[in-house]
Amino acid sequence: TGIELILPLPVVVDPRRGPGDSFERLTIELDEALAKADLDNNGRYCRAIRASGARLGIGGFGGGHLSFADLQVLEVRQVTLNGVLVEMADQVAQGRFTLRSLIEAGARLGLDMAAEWVDDEVIARQLLNWGCGRLLGTVAGTLRLELPRLREAGRQAPMALTGT
Repeated sequence: TGIELILPLPVVVDPRRGPGDSFERLTIELDEALAKADLDNNGRYCRAIRASGARLGIGGFGGGHLSFADLQVLEVRQVTLNGVLVEMADQVAQGRFTLRSLIEAGARLGLDMAAEWVDDEVIARQLLNWGCGRLLGTVAGTLRLELPRLREAGRQAPMALTGT
């Protein structure tokens, strides 16, 4: 599972700052089904996100809700493929063909392609070879919460998320 950050639009677009001042390292990912539900309104929301300097992505892509044309309307730059597609690719040839086609089509459009639920090294290598730039899943290591030991009594230690 990932960590989801939900920000209301006024937090994302701060009128006291110029475009791109503070969010260039932030990626906001919209769920594919939710993005399709109100494409016009989400188009305005997406423009505001991009104006803030943040990157915009679509998560769970490949479920049939959005087309590549819709991604272009939303001006999305990053796409995370639905984990069910990754599981299908591990099981049947048709699933591999579908997944590879989506990755290659996205790459031709200049999209940064990612895949979720990647739990197998063989599939991970295939995804990378097909042009998938990011892999999400246990193949990258499990996530755990660490609390560093305190060296001084009474001092709070920061928490850190690390992969194993």
